[in-house]
Amino acid sequence: MKRGYRIFSAQCSDLRWLIYLWILVLSGVVALLVTVYGSAGKAEAYEFLVPAAGAFIAVIVKIIQDLFLRANRRMGSYDVIIADIGAICLTLSSFELDDVKEECRDRIDPDLFRWKLDKLRRRSEDYFTVFNMQIPEITGLRQETLSHITQFYTLLKGSRDAALGAASWRATIPLNLAYCDLYRVFYLVVRSLEQARPVLSEAGQDAKVEVISETLDTYNRVLELFRLKCQLPGNDSEKPA
Repeated sequence: MKRGYRIFSAQCSDLRWLIYLWILVLSGVVALLVTVYGSAGKAEAYEFLVPAAGAFIAVIVKIIQDLFLRANRRMGSYDVIIADIGAICLTLSSFELDDVKEECRDRIDPDLFRWKLDKLRRRSEDYFTVFNMQIPEITGLRQETLSHITQFYTLLKGSRDAALGAASWRATIPLNLAYCDLYRVFYLVVRSLEQARPVLSEAGQDAKVEVISETLDTYNRVLELFRLKCQLPGNDSEKPA
């Protein structure tokens, strides 16, 4: 969508209605001025009405211009968020999980997974800076869109916290508890990806939506494996909290 027409996006409906309102006010003022001009003498009209009308119209035009600029800023932030979510989802889809499925078929190696998760703990990447910086501009997005975006990042933060907790495993941790920790990590990642899908779909990112669907299929299989391994021996009803 061209920059000048971004006000017509579904994400800017509130600003668009404000513009319509001010145009309506402007039309009413012009109609009133024409009526007064017709009933008053030309000298009086030029002395008072014309300067007042010009100032008032200039104010309304400035307000409408500011609304267009707000729409451009909001949609610019929206574009940044969409790009960030898409990149994060592609990153998650790039993780090789075949070794996880193979390794967990019979048992888990706590030392290996603690090493993998400890690498995550010591990483310096911050996947939430973009979202935090764009919050002031995206709060005007559609309520459903904003809800999906916020839940995506919040659930992703939760998965990161869960992974950091899993990285503190002790060597003597029972295997089913280790699987429960892994289940929580993957559960939150899956729920985060589910929130990303409608956001990217609404933005027309069909290729990335397809990638997310494939990633969710893989993650759900791993998630089910961890859920089964998390159950206590002889207690099929046991599930991770």
